[in-house]
This record gives sequence, C-alpha cells and structure tokens, in this order.
Amino acid sequence: MGRLAAIQMLCSLLALGGCAAGDWATFYQGVEVGAYEPTDSVRVRLVEMDRLGPGGELGRRLGESRFTALYRAKPIDPQLRRFARRLGATDVLLGSAFAGRVTTRETQPIVTDSYSSITDSDGRYTTVYSTSTTYVPIEVRRDRYINVAVYFRTEPAAPSSDSRSHIHQNRRPAHAD
Repeated sequence: MGRLAAIQMLCSLLALGGCAAGDWATFYQGVEVGAYEPTDSVRVRLVEMDRLGPGGELGRRLGESRFTALYRAKPIDPQLRRFARRLGATDVLLGSAFAGRVTTRETQPIVTDSYSSITDSDGRYTTVYSTSTTYVPIEVRRDRYINVAVYFRTEPAAPSSDSRSHIHQNRRPAHAD
C-alpha cells in the first residue's frame, strides 16, 4: 500500500470510528482515573439508550464514555471491562444505537498474477512468473453507532448508628424472667 493511501485510510478511520482499543478511556469524562481502587470484577448491563439515566440504585456515578464508531458496543468488550475495573467501577450501564450511515474511502488490493514464456537465442525455453498489486480506492457505506457507557461504584454499606440501635431495640432477651 502506498504511503499516502495508508495515511488517508488511517485518518478516515480515526475521524469516523476512533481507535477501538482506547475509545472507552479516550472519550471518558468523570472522576479521575485512580481516584478509587481498581475493582476485581465489573457487571456490564446492556440497556436502551433512553434508560441511561442517573442510575442511583447502582451507587455513585463515576462518569461516562460517549463516542461514535463503526461498531456497536457489546457488554463482553474486554477493553470496556478493563477500563471500568481500572476506574474502580463495579457496574456499567451500556447503550449503543444506530447513528446513521457514512461513506468511507478505502483501498482495495487488486492482485495480478502473470507469466510469460521466453526463448533465448540458444533455443532454451524459460517461463517467468510475476505478481503485482495495485491498490484501488473504493467508497464503502458503513453503519455508524453511538456508544455510551456510564460507570458506577457501589460502596459497601456501613450500618448507621440509627440502624444499629434499631436492631438492638428489637432483639429479644436471651432469658425471660
């Protein structure tokens, strides 16, 4: 592939789809990474985009990642899970929706194999094989998606002093007189 064609394709992919490996971290907005201890596991739930509300029942909202890409986000995405654990999230609400179609320019390799027979001046017969590759620009229509992940952290609930006294008041004595 020619250097110019490679640069054009790279720029197109970055502009339209981002770089898949780091989209979750690149487009993250929220608490600083490292503000919480990383978690060992994270639950990721796929929900409709209109259900990506505050999610208060899931704990403290840490932040969100929002970007468009040429792929639909999936809950099994290892990059999403890795970033969420590094962030310290225990739960992620994930939404992905169709955002329209885009036309991208890509290069398609056309490979030509050829051979020819040559007879030299002494009458010896030789066959010469050759392969050439030509890169042809083509337009491709692709689906584009908006992907959103909202990160939450559930803190272990510590009993309040009111709840401890309430438990104590409702406890029956061990021996009745």
